[in-house]
Amino acid sequence: SHGGGHRFESYSAHHVPFTRFAGSGTWHATKHSRLCGNHNGRPMRKIKIRIGELEVDAVLNSTKTAEAIYNALPFSAKANTWGDETYFTIPVKHGPENPKPIVAVGDLAFWMPGSAFCIFYGETPSSCKGEVRPASPVNVIGKFDLKYVESLKKTRNGILVAVEKHP
Repeated sequence: SHGGGHRFESYSAHHVPFTRFAGSGTWHATKHSRLCGNHNGRPMRKIKIRIGELEVDAVLNSTKTAEAIYNALPFSAKANTWGDETYFTIPVKHGPENPKPIVAVGDLAFWMPGSAFCIFYGETPSSCKGEVRPASPVNVIGKFDLKYVESLKKTRNGILVAVEKHP
């Protein structure tokens, strides 16, 4: 028995062992999925991105860039698209923090030259086949659930995007 009234809604094929920390009375996964857990001892920063009618659940990572963006929430702007990337200017300035010239589908990033929040869901005009290449290196700040990829591909220039903290 796990005790403490914990219920598990579904069984995953990816078995995650659980550890009970002494005295805490709480069960914690000993391995974290990309969208779960406590990263580097900091609380997980969940956000919701609304693009028109679409609501995308996402998690910011533990970088200083992500922290600055989280602290600036909520904000909204008109979307720009560039291939399978949506980006928009946000009220945050931040310098390079391990910037990446290639990212992954599902990455959220901050593009320094345009003070922009970027959502990557496929190739951009500067990508070679099969890669996700920003216009210039970006600070990766988080991930969104890949179940939203096909819906995101319908995003059009000028649609309103709002980003907020998700309790």
